[in-house]
Amino acid sequence: MANRLEKDLEEMFNSFDKEGNGTISCSELTDFFVEVNIGVSEDDAQAIFSSIDKDGSGQVSYEEFHTAFTEVVKPPCKDDILAAFQAFDKDGSKTLSKKELKEALKSTGQPCSNQAMDEIFTMLDKDGSGVINYEEFANLLS
Repeated sequence: MANRLEKDLEEMFNSFDKEGNGTISCSELTDFFVEVNIGVSEDDAQAIFSSIDKDGSGQVSYEEFHTAFTEVVKPPCKDDILAAFQAFDKDGSKTLSKKELKEALKSTGQPCSNQAMDEIFTMLDKDGSGVINYEEFANLLS
């Protein structure tokens, strides 16, 4: 699990680092929030950025990013993952459609644009089946 988490964090960091210079600026963080349709005010984005930029350099290094996310992100237990999956699987098909996943994100206060949903769904649908099965969902969260 640790190796997968490391890979996921690196991919996430690189998606923020649009300039490809190995650091994230406040504007790159803010652009990411806009891109995935997360309603964060400029002041809140600056506060989030400042909390991650521990050395005050005005740039977030991978190490700072990694530390911030590993301190905050704790994997849920299997029972919680199953309960979430079942709650999101509105039609009882034992899979999540793009519509169900979008509604799930919206219900948790994380609405996203159609483009962002397409990107998220493609990332999660490892087997290319067009739906997210429990294993794919659990791999994301564990």
